[in-house]
Formats: sequence, C-alpha cells, structure tokens
Amino acid sequence: MKTLIVEDESLQLLEHGYEILALGLECTCYSDTATALEAYRQTFHPLIVTDLELSGMDGLEFCRHIRALPQGEHSMILMMSGRSKSEDLLTAFAAGADDYLIKPVTPELLRSRLKVLTQRFYRWS
Repeated sequence: MKTLIVEDESLQLLEHGYEILALGLECTCYSDTATALEAYRQTFHPLIVTDLELSGMDGLEFCRHIRALPQGEHSMILMMSGRSKSEDLLTAFAAGADDYLIKPVTPELLRSRLKVLTQRFYRWS
C-alpha cells in the first residue's frame, strides 16, 4: 500500500518511514506540504501520515486540500502533533483526519495505528 508521509523534522521523517517500511508498506516521504500535495495529485496514496505543525501549509490545511480532491475521500489520514490540546484533536477530525496521535509516538503505537487504518481502508474500498 502506498503511504505518503509529511513531516518537516528529518529525524522523525526517517523514523516514521522506517516503521512504515517495516510493515511492508510502500513509503514516499516529504518535508513540505506543497510538494506532498502535488505528489498526491499525481499518484493516489491510500494512507497518509502528516504532522499538525508544519512550515508553510500546516497539517490541517494539508488535510483539507487532500479531502477536497476527488480521490481524497478514499485515503486514510493519520495526523500527529506534539500539542495535546483537546481542541487540536477536534480540529484535526473536522479537517478530515481519520486518526490522531500525540507525540512522542512509540514505534509500537505507530505500527498498530497504521495497521488499523490499513484494515479500515481495505474494508471500505
């Protein structure tokens, strides 16, 4: 399954990419939302992992752009944030996120949430 990761912190981008590859999923990584959005327009990715706080377009705006595309309703979006405000969670879901994790995220938790989202995708497709 093609997975798109958007994370502007290099170390976390590598860590998330490693966990996704360990699950046997394909992984395309971007550090900026504009490039990631263009890549998504050209190639459908069933699974998207994005940070909330990104430079330029934030994760919420990115999520809204994804959902506005014809194929956007078919992707599963996992949003992560270092902020733990309940309003961030509600705003993320309102923007179209399917799941939300508060950082730091352990590799085990990330893998389990990705498995759940992958199963959801296959049930709905």
